[in-house]
Amino acid sequence: MPLMHRAENVRFPDVGDLFPENGVSVSFRFSDLNSSGYRIGSGTEQKSAHLSVQWTQSRHKTHAEYLWGHEKTNFSWDGVSPQYGFDLNDMDERRYNFYADTSYHGGYSDVNQDVFTQSVAMINHTHILREDLKLYASLYHIGGEGYYRQFKADSDPVAYNLTDFIGNDSMEVDLIRRKWLDNRYTGGIYHLNYLLPAHMITVGGDFRFYGSGHFGEVAYVEDHGSPGDDHRYYNNTTRKSSYSFYARDLITINENLFIQAGIRYLSHRFLVRQDTVGNVTMPYHFILPYDFLDGRVGLRYNVSDQLSGFISLSTSKREPSSNDIYDDGDPTVMAAVEDPYGGNVTEPLIKHESLTDLDGVLIISGKTCVWE
Repeated sequence: MPLMHRAENVRFPDVGDLFPENGVSVSFRFSDLNSSGYRIGSGTEQKSAHLSVQWTQSRHKTHAEYLWGHEKTNFSWDGVSPQYGFDLNDMDERRYNFYADTSYHGGYSDVNQDVFTQSVAMINHTHILREDLKLYASLYHIGGEGYYRQFKADSDPVAYNLTDFIGNDSMEVDLIRRKWLDNRYTGGIYHLNYLLPAHMITVGGDFRFYGSGHFGEVAYVEDHGSPGDDHRYYNNTTRKSSYSFYARDLITINENLFIQAGIRYLSHRFLVRQDTVGNVTMPYHFILPYDFLDGRVGLRYNVSDQLSGFISLSTSKREPSSNDIYDDGDPTVMAAVEDPYGGNVTEPLIKHESLTDLDGVLIISGKTCVWE
């Protein structure tokens, strides 16, 4: 519950009071998992590692972590159902996996796979500047690369940019495709806490920079072989830059009455750029701006030790997802923006989400009643 405590005569403890063992500590962990899975052809291989280093002194703590993981998992997305003739009491039929059925996937039993590798690096720092002033800051970087591989029967060679390779644009082909994602995400979070006799003030914010490449390649075409490592049938670049700032104050009016007020500004810049590849003859290139201002105000009153109440009013906004704006797998679907081709700042045709929330809480002898 917010708005519970008076700020009068409050100080931050030394970090050493919370972590009395000053100095440096290091930990490391590694795991290696290999399972054939319960369902036929649903196995997975997974590896992960975690390194942690922490340095603690009486008035500050710095903690760095690195995490790495790799997985290769065979598809087993769809279950079995009696409406398709399966007997759920038959243990062999319950293990059936459509994506490992060679009769539907060109004779392959293990071609449909998810393969992905990801790493996370972060460093967190907490510093008590003085008894009434505390700083927290964090930096992070996330990197990931991988694909899902899939057998596709009776495919259109034009849609997969294979006309020159097979010398025919009318004959459907069986193929194995990979849809790749290569992304990078870097950012930071910070806030400063300041204590006054009747106030607990917090100011802070964050910044984020996201970049990704999405592309599709054909790994193999039945009766024709591989088009080569540089083959693409779509290729998109996405960039998103975000930053925010907020300020919040918890005000103690008296020993029974507390007020909380806060405001936040959030800004996004979202860039999409496609390459002219295959049947993508009119590639998208646009920038979407989003700027949101939201606020919150709340009040808490303690009637007695057995009765207290809290009420708050807040707003929040969220931009549409990229899937709402465009479909990188279907160039015939028009992007939902005013100008999808000029490489300019443009406006979305889909409105952002907005929420106004009114909450109330009543606490009677330790029991809580909530309404919205």
